[in-house]
Formats: sequence, C-alpha cells, structure tokens
Amino acid sequence: MATLDLGRGFNYPVTLNAGGIDTAEGMNHLGVCIFMRLATRKGERIIRPWFGSDLWKYVDWPSNDNTYAYMRNEIYQALKDEDRFEIVSIAITSEVPGHVNIVIGLMLKNGIAAAFALDYNREIGRWEGGWAA
Repeated sequence: MATLDLGRGFNYPVTLNAGGIDTAEGMNHLGVCIFMRLATRKGERIIRPWFGSDLWKYVDWPSNDNTYAYMRNEIYQALKDEDRFEIVSIAITSEVPGHVNIVIGLMLKNGIAAAFALDYNREIGRWEGGWAA
C-alpha cells in the first residue's frame, strides 16, 4: 500500500508545550484541516475570503432534505480543492433541535477509508469535530 503524506501543521486548539507550539501530523493534521475548513466562516480570513464554508447559516433551518442538500453542497464546495482524499458520502442528522450531526465518508488517495464527524451544538454555539470511530 502506498504511503500518503497528510502534512504537518499547528494543532487545534493551539496549545503550547516546553518546545513551542504543539503540532499535528498525519491523520490528526488532516482532521484539523477538515475541521478548520468547515468551521471557518467564508470571508472570516481577510487574505483568503474564499476559505471556509457557510454551514453555520443552515444550523437553524428546518431539519429536512432541502436543508441537508444545502449543507452537503457547502461541504463539497469547501473541500473540493483537497487533493488528499475524495468524499464518498455525507450523512446529516438532527435528532435534537439545535444539534446537527454530520459524518463525511472519505477515501484517502492511498485507498484507506475514513469517516470525519462534525457536530454543532446550538446551546454552546460551536462546532466540534474529529475522526469517527
């Protein structure tokens, strides 16, 4: 099986250690990249106004197929430039009002399948994400 360089960069949330800033590499770094791309609002980064997604716009919309279609489109648009994986599936559920659960099925370029989970909790007003078990 071919190896795949998934990169290395700052961890999120940013934390310090004795030698400087904690870093993430491999799958952890890829997870940070996906999370940052989806949780950052478009236009929030002044030098990169195209970076991010508008997922936040849809968290208070009715939980139905139309809303989920808009959300899937935002995810595809935000991640379309990624060359380390292809999106295989996107499952969106909202069993509790104010909560949105998204699982993105990925196929890494080296043939490994993975799933990234992203959850929004309206009560605390933030996204949380990580690799699905």
